[in-house]
Amino acid sequence: MPGGSEDDLLGATKAFFAHLDSGQAEAGGLDDAARELGLAYAHRTGHSPADASVQLIRPEAGTCDAREGLRTSCMAACLVAARLASTTGVLRGRVARAAGWRNFEELYVGMVAGARADAGALWSMASQLGLAAFVPKHLRPAQLDFALSEADSAFGRFYTQLYTGEIGERAPARGSAGISGLDRDRDGDRDREGDVPANLASVLAGFTRGATRSLPIRPEHLYFVLMDGMRLDAWWRVQEEVLSACDREIAEIAGGMTWAEPPTVTDPQVQALRQAGFAGPIIDLDDPEGFFEGGATTCDCDNMGRARAYCRFVRFGFIDRKIHATSDPHHVVLDEVALGVQRWLIPWLAAMPARSLVVIVSDHGYRENSSPARDNGAQVEHRLAGGLGGPSRPRYAHGGNSMAEVIVPWSALLFRDAPRAWLRGSPQLPPR
Repeated sequence: MPGGSEDDLLGATKAFFAHLDSGQAEAGGLDDAARELGLAYAHRTGHSPADASVQLIRPEAGTCDAREGLRTSCMAACLVAARLASTTGVLRGRVARAAGWRNFEELYVGMVAGARADAGALWSMASQLGLAAFVPKHLRPAQLDFALSEADSAFGRFYTQLYTGEIGERAPARGSAGISGLDRDRDGDRDREGDVPANLASVLAGFTRGATRSLPIRPEHLYFVLMDGMRLDAWWRVQEEVLSACDREIAEIAGGMTWAEPPTVTDPQVQALRQAGFAGPIIDLDDPEGFFEGGATTCDCDNMGRARAYCRFVRFGFIDRKIHATSDPHHVVLDEVALGVQRWLIPWLAAMPARSLVVIVSDHGYRENSSPARDNGAQVEHRLAGGLGGPSRPRYAHGGNSMAEVIVPWSALLFRDAPRAWLRGSPQLPPR
């Protein structure tokens, strides 16, 4: 029977995990994972490896039964495990070769953030399949955290030296990190002496110095959205929800990473904005009090076209509030982040005027305290009672120098079309 019995599929998945645990498998993608799972499945069922792989991945059109759902779940677990094993196999060498901030940023974005997300996803999927006990020990979240701690330790030393002046004098980023920053990168000036990571202020500068004139559609409205506490894997979930559920014509025109100033809490990041000249209020849109951090008047961005549109800066705090008030596993945290996006962010974005440019930024990320021995030099606000490690050791925290706390995403979304008629004039829009 195509796809085999439930026992065959689960048995093949166990065998694949055993391949990874023993180091016999060199699986880094779909084809390799399919081959290894096919070999394990073939061994149990008597099929040829090629036929087994085809049956596991490509069921006949029209079949839809419990085995197909199980086949998909088993295959997904094996693919995530293969990707995670591939990452851990080369991570140590990449850490040893990291010599500058770009190396560390690429290491985090390309490997470390995904590895942490994969470890949580693998454990969740394996638990649902009843196979948690068979997940290779070095791929389990707690054990993987020790492997990734080497990368965080190396990064922490570099970050501390960078911001204390031991690696050249820390200065505002030259150029900018917005659209004009993309122009700089295309000019091949990425590695010039004195170049430093972007921060919130440099992203703001990149969109308020005439850079939008190069866009095919000139924005008429500019919004900055501060997603408090949004680290990279949380952004992936936010992005997925926004692009799939917001019924608008949206183009992601730019994006990248910023580095939080030490300590990695909100106030230093807002101070950097103020020092860069932003004098407007930051309006809290998911808090009854309304104003998160006041100021003078809204920023008049005269480069945004003849209408002299205003730059409005708003904040959503549901991610930060969640991580300070939970001891849930991280995949549960991300599910609740998705609910927050649906409740707060998407209704606001759905009401954006036509030709709005929305720049989503983060002030800092967070880390998971899975090891009582690690604190990364954190200045932690202990708000969680009874979390992992007890009242003085919350499961999630920020204020330290791990990559997940420091290196956070930004993205520029251009809303081309007008909101649906029933949303026009929505009171959720910031005042003009």
